[in-house]
Amino acid sequence: MFAQAGTVATPEVLWWALVPLLVLAGAAVLLLTVASLVRRLPEWLPAAWTIVAGLAVLVSVVPLWNEVRDDGARSSGASSVAQTPWGSSVSTYRGASASVV
Repeated sequence: MFAQAGTVATPEVLWWALVPLLVLAGAAVLLLTVASLVRRLPEWLPAAWTIVAGLAVLVSVVPLWNEVRDDGARSSGASSVAQTPWGSSVSTYRGASASVV
């Protein structure tokens, strides 16, 4: 019965375009986890961690920026991920969005 269903049409997802958002979210989750497990963090650690995460996002955005500059803006994932000269944007079904510039 399931073999007769055929193939399901899925949208193309450009996973590499989501890398800056994943890096930023991963850094935030990791910092939150460390802060909740370690009794006393040095005061400078959250600020330093945020700076390092921001620099990692900037490094991961450079190839995306070059591609958009050379090839122009495009979207994927049934237009839920847009890659524009102003940054990558992820939109949900309800209209909420997150952007990395």
